[in-house]
Amino acid sequence: MAYYTVCHFLQTDFDGTAGNQYGITPEMMTPEVWDYIFLQTNTVPQSQIKKDILEKMRREFSFWYPVDLRVSGKDLVPNHLTYYLYNHTAIWPEQPDMWPKGVRANGHLLLNSEKMSKSTGNFMTLSDALDSYGADATRLALANAGDSVEDANFETTVADSGVLRIWTFIELVKELLAEKQNMRTGPANSVNDRMFEAEMNLKIRETDENYNNIMFKEALRTGFFEYSNLFHQYRERAQVQGGLHWDLVYRYLNTQVLMLAPIATHTCDYIWQKLLCKSTPKSVLHAQWPGTSEPDMVLVKASEYLADAAHKFRMRLKAHMMPGKAKKGETAAIPQIPSHGLVWIAKTFPTWQSLILNVMHTLYKSNNNTLPDNKEISKALGANPQLKKYMKKAMPFAQAVRERMDTLGEKALKDTVEFNEREILEENRDYLRGALELEGLDFDWTENSDQERTREDVVPGEPFLTLSTAPNVLLTLGNPQPHLGLFTYQLPIYQDDNVQAIIARMRRQERAVKPSMNVTLHRYVDANIGPRALPALSQPLKGTEQLTDSARFTHQDGKVLLSLNGTSVPLGAKILYVVN
Repeated sequence: MAYYTVCHFLQTDFDGTAGNQYGITPEMMTPEVWDYIFLQTNTVPQSQIKKDILEKMRREFSFWYPVDLRVSGKDLVPNHLTYYLYNHTAIWPEQPDMWPKGVRANGHLLLNSEKMSKSTGNFMTLSDALDSYGADATRLALANAGDSVEDANFETTVADSGVLRIWTFIELVKELLAEKQNMRTGPANSVNDRMFEAEMNLKIRETDENYNNIMFKEALRTGFFEYSNLFHQYRERAQVQGGLHWDLVYRYLNTQVLMLAPIATHTCDYIWQKLLCKSTPKSVLHAQWPGTSEPDMVLVKASEYLADAAHKFRMRLKAHMMPGKAKKGETAAIPQIPSHGLVWIAKTFPTWQSLILNVMHTLYKSNNNTLPDNKEISKALGANPQLKKYMKKAMPFAQAVRERMDTLGEKALKDTVEFNEREILEENRDYLRGALELEGLDFDWTENSDQERTREDVVPGEPFLTLSTAPNVLLTLGNPQPHLGLFTYQLPIYQDDNVQAIIARMRRQERAVKPSMNVTLHRYVDANIGPRALPALSQPLKGTEQLTDSARFTHQDGKVLLSLNGTSVPLGAKILYVVN
């Protein structure tokens, strides 16, 4: 490696011809000359080599040394790479600052989990990969192939998906830049804004660390896959809270381009120059790594909590809709689709669980920040008279806490979470309600529940969803407009429903009614004759009147009633909807 720093002075690099432009022969490179270059001795050697050339060689060596990183194959670890270290310590025994700073050994390259071989046909050249996937998708698949000394695995499916991912990212940038005028500005102070900003800070730092450790697969994971997932998660949450914030979107686009640039360089430089229109620096290759502030881990944990709660609520809804076990000879009843949900939130653990956490925390601190074995924990718990009647449940709970410590550390021993659960959930009420397709979603503390199981089983950080179906009557909504391809739907009507709630319900249940469509509702003036009359294509709304936002819907004895100006009138079995 030391020779690499001066070899271009001694031999021609690429065309294979002998000699060099300085007229240096092998005999001129005496030990004194090498010492002057490599050992940086003060005495200029007696040599036929011109002094200015010697000084250039000396400066080249001092510029490039020490070696920050030597990259080579794992098969060279027991020979070349080992002696590489020995040689440096032998040449510079008193100068450890000249020794190599790091060695990176990698495995061989597999193709679709199999050894590459021309005889079997499982073979791909670099030019084949470039022709099939392009440079950036090939680099993405190579980065994803693996970081360890084990053989890396180039997967053609990853390269294929890489082409699509790169195209999707370019289209996303164009889409977001086009939507700038519709985004929020001003302070980015909603809880979702703050959570996303904290998550960006964390992922930028993790990706920086992964690149510094030459862990390209991990850098791709944190700096592209997870980073883009966090943005789409923020986008989904923000859509029901006034929309995206431009400052955060712009920061995401800039940082995403900078973090992906070492891998997908051509794509990122195109986005940097042509879409983001950056002129300073002109190329992304000259841009600095994005700066960050200290990530707020409480907000990061709160975002993870919200994502986990949304997932568990969906699983709870799925389980709720599973038919119960049927009795012999009977058909299992299909549960009603739930319309409302109630989320129970625990302020603290139940008293007996809090006592166990306190005992375990004391043992943890007194044992040099490690938990003792279960035998000692059981002995300590048994010595507490307040836990006598809970001993059957005590050790299973203690074991569950021990397992949570593998991921949370000492925080698993706290009897509360670090953020306000109810505030996080209530601010995202519309997001959760939309994800679960519920008409209403409320929140309450477990201490207000009349169910002992709810009070005992629901703990901080683990909210529980109960589902119910409110009384309702089905109402038919028909579209009288010709040639639209919109049909007749049946929707449940709940007590004190309004026009906007019904339209939103129709959008959720019937995907043909797009969010961009403006929808109005119309009732028949004669609720009995109107639905039976033959419609006129030239006057599809003849005999109807539009329902205003002040209209309220109720139901009684299986019939829908319309409240107008304090009086209730029958609505009939059908109304009309119009889109434009």
